Amino acid sequence: MTDIKKMEQYLVEICSNVKSDRSEELEHMWYKKGLGVVFLNENEIEKFEAAIDELYTDDYIKSNFPRSYLRNEFQNIILEALQKSGVDRSEFISNELGELRSKLKKDIKKFNFIIPISNLKIENNFNIGNVTFKKLDEVKNIIEKIGNPDGDKELQLGLEQRYQYLAPTCAEVSVQGVPIFAQTEAYNRIRLAVNSLKLYNRTDDPVWGIKGEILTPNIRMIFSYENEEAKDHPGWKISVGRVGPPKTYKITSKTLELMNRHHFNTINQILNKSRNNDLETRLLTSIYWFGESLSTPFIEEEKDVVYKKKKLKHQNLEYFRLGERLIKLFTALEAILIFDKTDPVTESILERTPLLFSMDPKQRIDCKTYLEKLYEKRSQIVHYGNTGVSHQDVRILTQIVRTIIFALLKMSEDYEFKNVKNLKDHLDELK
Repeated sequence: MTDIKKMEQYLVEICSNVKSDRSEELEHMWYKKGLGVVFLNENEIEKFEAAIDELYTDDYIKSNFPRSYLRNEFQNIILEALQKSGVDRSEFISNELGELRSKLKKDIKKFNFIIPISNLKIENNFNIGNVTFKKLDEVKNIIEKIGNPDGDKELQLGLEQRYQYLAPTCAEVSVQGVPIFAQTEAYNRIRLAVNSLKLYNRTDDPVWGIKGEILTPNIRMIFSYENEEAKDHPGWKISVGRVGPPKTYKITSKTLELMNRHHFNTINQILNKSRNNDLETRLLTSIYWFGESLSTPFIEEEKDVVYKKKKLKHQNLEYFRLGERLIKLFTALEAILIFDKTDPVTESILERTPLLFSMDPKQRIDCKTYLEKLYEKRSQIVHYGNTGVSHQDVRILTQIVRTIIFALLKMSEDYEFKNVKNLKDHLDELK
């Protein structure tokens, strides 16, 4: 709970020691038109930041107002307080802080955001966390109920024209905050919901996601001719082809049944919590990176090509996006299985991943062997700019990472781990 008295004390102390002239030890200067110039030393700056920290104990304020905004408000209070006498100053600061907090709270409101999702078709509406995926017809009903309750024909025509900017499936989420930050939070929640659903996608499933953030189906036309003189010659050729995702990803009732058999309810519970413990936060981070890997498009022709190393690195461009997928998948593993900064990254991943992958000794050995080869490819990409990742490499690593995330979700159900130490101790027991 925010302690207004503590904030008041910090600001009063700053005002009591503030200087209006420059000296070597006073490095921080504020200037406000009509209020003058103020210089603060390091001690005053620490108190100033501590006052903001105290206001940030209110989660709604912390998540909606950037530090720069609050600094500006506190600067104004201090500069105006300096115009008051010592007797009136404390009361003035107390009143201003109370009004500021009330103003901030008043600016925070509850909003519902509806964001179009490209290349996704759903059979029925469903929820994941506090995000609802809805069919376009229902979204239209919501919009018309609010925007055209009387059924005005001209207004309806305007709404119909705007519907082209939506999509057959949309995601709706309720967020509390000031408009600009609430919208950012809405995007973040929907991105996490989308990537959580991608935990159930296969490697070759169509790419889908928030409209504008993924490639969408399109038509590409290519002109070709032998030389400049041949433009009017019959040899002039046009080829037209579809690009982007070749088909739409569908979530049916059967898809949801399958998801429910694979820890979907556990993901829902984690997403619905107002506060997540460290282990849950790591799980969500890992799931997010996994989803991002599947959102990375690759050239369709790559799938069945046996990799043949060419002489120069830049001649292997068709393999770059598969390499990008590989890096994101390893990031998903490291997000959940590297417990602190002292952990040797590669060694820890090679040791811990097989323990979660299977109870069978042979499968554990196979898993470690694959990881060693793929980690070497990752190093070649990250440190030397090399390529050489095949579609099969990505397919194998995708399955390994998915299995690890599912195993950790199951462990969270069976053992109710509260923190990373619980998981680390359990993995040590499995060795």
